[in-house]
Amino acid sequence: MVKNIVDYKGGTISVTSRQGEGTTFTVTLPLHFDTAAEHPVEKPTHTFGSADFDFSGKSLLLAEDHPINQKVAELILEKTGAAVTIVENGLQCTELFTGSAKGSFDAILMDIQMPVMNGYEAAQAIRSSTHPQSATIPIIAMTANAFAEDIKNALSAGMNAHIAKPIDPQKLYETLAAYIK
Repeated sequence: MVKNIVDYKGGTISVTSRQGEGTTFTVTLPLHFDTAAEHPVEKPTHTFGSADFDFSGKSLLLAEDHPINQKVAELILEKTGAAVTIVENGLQCTELFTGSAKGSFDAILMDIQMPVMNGYEAAQAIRSSTHPQSATIPIIAMTANAFAEDIKNALSAGMNAHIAKPIDPQKLYETLAAYIK
């Protein structure tokens, strides 16, 4: 965990150890100075909410194995008018999508840690399928795996974006808006 944070921040970890004396871990992180006082940034006068995003007529496929996370995501998405289809694992997601007609879904929201088939495997299976949208359907990771390595893995598996849990509705709406035309 520490290594992931240090890597994310561009730092280093070194270790020295001598038998009978002990071990020393040294963590070095670059300092990033806040220059906001020198260059003031105007604060936005409007905060966005679900009313600012209209996904009416859009159909989203949600792959999520946890019932509470399913319900939370569904409620957040339905506030924008989106229709949500929920599956419990990556295999169900892959089978439902690859068996659907072109245009049945506008985006896929994919958990990573799921039983039967995880999100990485499901994204790879979707991308390699013969479905007419296999290369273009937006696949967005929604996961508690939020380190730089996890984001890299999601993108390498063929996902378009990564959203960390707990879900920030604003971030979810903005990400969907960027991918759903």
